[in-house]
Amino acid sequence: MNVKKFNGSARRRGTTIAAAALSVAMVAPFVHPVVSPNAAPAAIAQDSTPDQKPSVDTRGTSEATAIRADGTWGQKQGYQGTVYLDRDSGPEAQNEADEAMPGVKVFLQYVNGKGQVSPIYYTTSDSEGKFVFDLSKAPKDGLGNPIEFKLAGDDKFQVRTWAENPDSAKYTLAGGGDMYSGRFHNRLTRKWESWDFAAGINRIVGAKVVFQERPNVDGWLAKPEAEWTEAPTADKKWPEGGLYGTARGSVWWENNEVMGSLPNQYFKGSTDRAATNIKVVGSYVNDEVARQFDAWKDANENHTREQFRVAQKEIVDAYQAEHGEGSHIAESRVAYVKDDGSFYLPFAGLYGVSHTKKGNKTTDEEWGKLVSAEEEEHGNLMQWNGTLGQRHRHINTDYMYLYPVVGENRDLWMGNYQDNMFQPPHGGNLGIENASANISVQHFALLTPRPIHDVINYDNASAIAAPGDTAKSKTTGLVPNQQYAIEWFADGESTGEICTVTANELGELESCDFTVPNDLSKPTVYSSQVFAADASGQPTGTLLLADSFLADPTVVKYDETKGTAKEKDLEAKPSFDNPNTDAVEEMPEGATFEFADPAAAEKLGLTIDAKTGVITWPADKQVEGQNEALVKVTWTPAEGADPVSREVPAKFDLKAPAAKDNETYDPKGQDQEVPVGGTPDPKKNIENAGDLPEDTKYEYKETP
Repeated sequence: MNVKKFNGSARRRGTTIAAAALSVAMVAPFVHPVVSPNAAPAAIAQDSTPDQKPSVDTRGTSEATAIRADGTWGQKQGYQGTVYLDRDSGPEAQNEADEAMPGVKVFLQYVNGKGQVSPIYYTTSDSEGKFVFDLSKAPKDGLGNPIEFKLAGDDKFQVRTWAENPDSAKYTLAGGGDMYSGRFHNRLTRKWESWDFAAGINRIVGAKVVFQERPNVDGWLAKPEAEWTEAPTADKKWPEGGLYGTARGSVWWENNEVMGSLPNQYFKGSTDRAATNIKVVGSYVNDEVARQFDAWKDANENHTREQFRVAQKEIVDAYQAEHGEGSHIAESRVAYVKDDGSFYLPFAGLYGVSHTKKGNKTTDEEWGKLVSAEEEEHGNLMQWNGTLGQRHRHINTDYMYLYPVVGENRDLWMGNYQDNMFQPPHGGNLGIENASANISVQHFALLTPRPIHDVINYDNASAIAAPGDTAKSKTTGLVPNQQYAIEWFADGESTGEICTVTANELGELESCDFTVPNDLSKPTVYSSQVFAADASGQPTGTLLLADSFLADPTVVKYDETKGTAKEKDLEAKPSFDNPNTDAVEEMPEGATFEFADPAAAEKLGLTIDAKTGVITWPADKQVEGQNEALVKVTWTPAEGADPVSREVPAKFDLKAPAAKDNETYDPKGQDQEVPVGGTPDPKKNIENAGDLPEDTKYEYKETP
């Protein structure tokens, strides 16, 4: 059989069969190429669901963004007070031994009877420890309504103050302006402040920010911990065997003071909670050191308290250098706080009438030594005062020091032991010391002086909420393991939404979420308010903390734009109708639009009309895949209000453009043999026909 040979060759972008000078025409189906990594979103990619929105910390919503409000002493519509280190007597008055503290940052916030919560303000104490807030310039809530610092005519007006600790390793904050540890209080519950309700005056004076020294900060007011004596009982609590040679008192978590109680001390009330199992360490110096202290005082008749404190440290250091660490202390004993908040701390005592008198029944060898365990006694007065020939015993009550062990970051009120020195148990005119070391009213209050409650994802202006959005709260600095109630209010009226929340070990509360009604019909200020809770977990009416945010019924959204990249120019338009209402809502008058991240939007090639919000994406700049741009929409919700903003996503989901067949497939030519007179099959001239689409058409094409 005569055979004619056809030579085949092929090249991309059209196939030519060289021997016959013919070509193959191909029709290919749509091909989905692998998306390039460069197609990943280039604009801000941020989930718009409320749970995922980041925390907002705008002006005046935290200590970090507090608004400076320095005032002038004695001014109207102001709040003024002093900052000092309490070294003697009660905390309610600055005494001669107390020290003014300059440069301390003090914070203030108030809430009125309408439930409007002010921003957080701050000022700083001057060289004399004085500070003044100028509160004459009323801020606005989200609707433009002034939140006035106005005492007159508003019996529900409340204020709270607190301070920044300049050295938390050295000082403890024992009072933050008044006796409420940074919590709200009113005209009836105030303790230290003086409120002037006269119209046009609206002034609060007499505030006191009181610091004390952190207990045993240098470690010389107790023996080394390994030498502390604990009760030889399973529960580590001393059996109560009598009053003599003992110190008794209470340790509690301070919540609120009772209206009308004395301002010179904190009282353990029904709303306070026992600081169960907290250690209280009690120490007193030995007889020899007590005599050295006496001798120094006799030689320095007109000494100050501070001079004696310095001298004590020098005497103690010298004594320890000779006799060893902790040798200057007769005994350091530990009591554990009971379930009712009380503690009982007995001392073994020392033989002898006192550190200056031995007594007839005490030998020279015994005098000043610890009473043996076998002879320790607290119920028999005669064994302490030597009645009927009993052997005397004593403790050096002039030079004692008691303190609760609460850690370096816990604030507290030290009751009778304001500063770090050995002192009588009735310092501050609070403790009681009767004969034979019968000591009582040794009280300590654990404080949480800087609590914060914040709606973290919305505020009154820069991050307003929309219908259906869920507000979240963050609360810190409260009493650990205590129950609180958080209630939500709308324009000052309760919504009925209440959460009962128990603080964790750090004093933090879980969020009490609140979802803005889907059918919200008018701009509304919502406030989250933290209350003390009753036994059933309901609010008691004692407001502690509060924060607020604005919700506006305006709905702004962009529907997701889908299509194929590079086919045509694309537009995304905002819509404003709330599907949950009967009315048809339109764009707020005067609304403006801009990209929240202009650089990211520009990188994608997006542009936006500032007046209409229409986003344009030219075909030649489009990329396939999912991309998102965040749009900031700004408008005024009510007459007189400041502009507010909301950020909404505009999303694009574009398919890759269809690939061209001659850029996808590569036919390869080959020779075929055809009998003389036969008809060649153009498909057989393609070596890789099996790799081409099934509906590919093959034909010869004559070439010139």
